[in-house]
Amino acid sequence: MERLAAQAEARFADDQAMSQYYNTALAGGKWKNWQLQPHIGYGDIARYGPNAPWQQPELNNVALPDEIFPAVRRITLPAVAEMGVAIDGSDAWWPNSAAAAVLPEFSPYQSQPEQYIEVFNRGGVAFDYQIKPSVPWLRADPAKGRLDKQVRSTLRVDWSRAPKGTTSVPITVTGPGGAGVVVQAVVRKPDGPVKGFVEANGYVSIDDGPPQVVDVIAATGSDDTRMNRQWERNTSDNVNRTVTTHTITTPGAHTLKFWMVDPTVIVQKLVVDTGGVLPSYLGPPQSKQV
Repeated sequence: MERLAAQAEARFADDQAMSQYYNTALAGGKWKNWQLQPHIGYGDIARYGPNAPWQQPELNNVALPDEIFPAVRRITLPAVAEMGVAIDGSDAWWPNSAAAAVLPEFSPYQSQPEQYIEVFNRGGVAFDYQIKPSVPWLRADPAKGRLDKQVRSTLRVDWSRAPKGTTSVPITVTGPGGAGVVVQAVVRKPDGPVKGFVEANGYVSIDDGPPQVVDVIAATGSDDTRMNRQWERNTSDNVNRTVTTHTITTPGAHTLKFWMVDPTVIVQKLVVDTGGVLPSYLGPPQSKQV
């Protein structure tokens, strides 16, 4: 935390130096304050007034100086070696969390980045760590080493050796004093041929599909007349996330069709959620097509 706080302050100082050069040195200060607009610190109503959540930080129509937001904090670490483990797809850490540590599902057709385990030091004393999958066809890189602050280990499946079907693989992470955390890797290898956009990790994502026929106002509750909260969200994100529910009664390949009804509606992405979509700003990456 000390290192990151110092880095934030150093970059802030660089930004201030560039602004000072523009206002005083460039062309003899010809364009002083032409670009005087804070770009960090939005939302502080106590400092900027009631328009802070959406308006530039200013007071009496004059831009206020920049500030680091959120404010940096420094934490003094204890002089011990203490291991913490975080995993891809979760904001929890172990052994602090009582929930099972389960990685996002592995698939030979996944399009998201490779799954990972992060090991970090909660103290100020370095220690040795090891990440050991229980099967030879799942590899951690790096698998062991000396840890000072933190390390991210990428997990890769040798699909030529992995069994067909769904397999749960325990991965043991050990640290100082024999402390350990067991992480579960769910590996799913289809046992038959596939075609089209392939489901992986609980979803199918299709970009640039044809327009979708749906009443987006009724479906989302957005109202541009009343400018309600959902309209504010759609406007700030410049996107309308519309959800429809469909029941699939038979296994196998299926075709998703959409027809245009109204003009000026653009479909950016189609996501079929089969139970595994995690919250994200832009949605999951496009599924692999075979």
